[in-house]
Amino acid sequence: MPQFFPPTILSILNDKKFASEKKLFICLEGQLENDSIIYSQCSFLKTTIEGNIIDGESDFIIVIPRKGILFLEVKGGIVGYKAKENQWISKRRDDQKTYKIKDPVKQAKNSMFAIMELLKKQNIPIDDKFLNFCYAVCLPDTPKPQDPRPFGPDKPQEIFLFQDQLTNIKFEIEKILEWFQGNKIPQLDNKFINEFNSLIVGKDLPVKIPLKKSISLEEEEMKFSPAQSFYIKTLPQLNYVALKGGAGTGKTLLAIELIRQFASNHKVLFLCFNKPLARYVKFALKGTEGKIHVHNCHQWVSSLKRKYSIQNKSLDLQVELEEIVSNVDNQAEKYDVIIIDEAQDFDDEWMISIEQMLVEKGKFYIFYDQQQSIFDKKSQYFLNEKFSQLELEENFRNTQEIFETFKNFNSQTNFVSRGILGAPPEFIKVKNYEQQFKWIGDKINHLRQHENVNLRETGVLLYDGLKTTNVKNLSKIIPNLTKAELSPADYVQPDQIMFDTVNRIKGLEIPIMFLTNFTSSLEPERLYVSLSRAKHRLFIVGLESKIIELKKCLGLTDS
Repeated sequence: MPQFFPPTILSILNDKKFASEKKLFICLEGQLENDSIIYSQCSFLKTTIEGNIIDGESDFIIVIPRKGILFLEVKGGIVGYKAKENQWISKRRDDQKTYKIKDPVKQAKNSMFAIMELLKKQNIPIDDKFLNFCYAVCLPDTPKPQDPRPFGPDKPQEIFLFQDQLTNIKFEIEKILEWFQGNKIPQLDNKFINEFNSLIVGKDLPVKIPLKKSISLEEEEMKFSPAQSFYIKTLPQLNYVALKGGAGTGKTLLAIELIRQFASNHKVLFLCFNKPLARYVKFALKGTEGKIHVHNCHQWVSSLKRKYSIQNKSLDLQVELEEIVSNVDNQAEKYDVIIIDEAQDFDDEWMISIEQMLVEKGKFYIFYDQQQSIFDKKSQYFLNEKFSQLELEENFRNTQEIFETFKNFNSQTNFVSRGILGAPPEFIKVKNYEQQFKWIGDKINHLRQHENVNLRETGVLLYDGLKTTNVKNLSKIIPNLTKAELSPADYVQPDQIMFDTVNRIKGLEIPIMFLTNFTSSLEPERLYVSLSRAKHRLFIVGLESKIIELKKCLGLTDS
């Protein structure tokens, strides 16, 4: 099948006024070789003798490599020519009326010369070699005359294609090209064909939106799904709920919204495992009035030990929890609502002890994703006892392209993306550990200078800690290049670059994320957690061997 332009040509030619052009196109498409190119309905501007700029158009331009370029004018209906009046006419089959039409030979010839002039203006050489520019007329509804004589001195029948010739259009077109060619040999090479294609098709004018603006537009489109909105309304009516949801399904946002709804007349406890997530939730609730207690589990235990003057310094969190709850008998000291986020990181025993801090008929909400269990916790109690089981399946945090990188690590049957389209993740191969941080530092500088991106929108996520590389001073490379400090996720300031590990980042998101420092074996759970932190843009930077291994894990071909 030959190439053709525009790609939507058939939908254009489906218009009844292009019935004859469509008939010809179908014949061309079915008979010409694969390396041929068909251009249809080609518009251009041309200069008249008086110097005016007017519109021009060619019905078809056909490029046959190594043979020539044919400009073809198409006239439908039964076409005739009155030689004395130098007038072409067409009798339409639909209304049986006869109409005067423009000289098709002149139209084809004018199109050819107009394009040749445009080529010259583009400094594309056409005079120093024989390219075999030709013109012809196709009358797809008109039978071939039995009289072979010309219609005029400039209208030989050799440049006409009639209805009878459509069945062997390839042969007939090549015959026209050879007729124009004579004894010369066309020099129509690929270089010229590419230049010709650029002229006819045109060149792209890239729509370049600064990354900062692009991300803002994407942010506006990321909204709660109907399922998430439904849960926000119904969860407060239930007492014990275990809500399972894949990465980016809005578990933490739902937890925050629940806290806001209960805060005015309930004592609320929010717990999670990671300190950065606790700080994020606390910041999100800033200005919310009520008795709200937001902690990571270790902070909470420490605060209760101080409150109840417990001196036990056991390193076992469960032992400390048991001692704390044994000291709390007063219902006023307990919580009306307990919400645990990232609960897959909590042991069964922890959950049992925490539940004892809930008032009678209190509300207990659990948000979890077992696929993100990277601390070897095997929580099952809250899945099998007391709790209503609900599920979130729609990811709306990540762009669709980022979602595709990690979706297969999730076991939910209907885990789908409701995110918006974004840029595909970029995989960057480097030769050593120093280069991976140098590339990131240079990229952050570029984003700040040319894409209007703020530091707070970027973040470097380490798959493995810096100590695993056995290379000194890696942490100084990015600050030296960007003149900005690095900071862990829970303390990062607007003028700093977030720089943290996968273990500490769960539950959070990074608008523009650099995932790097792969030294250990790649594990599905850790990849799932790390990849799903990237919200809008994802750059994966590592040694070539690790990038190849990672792409294999993701089911991507290396290129």
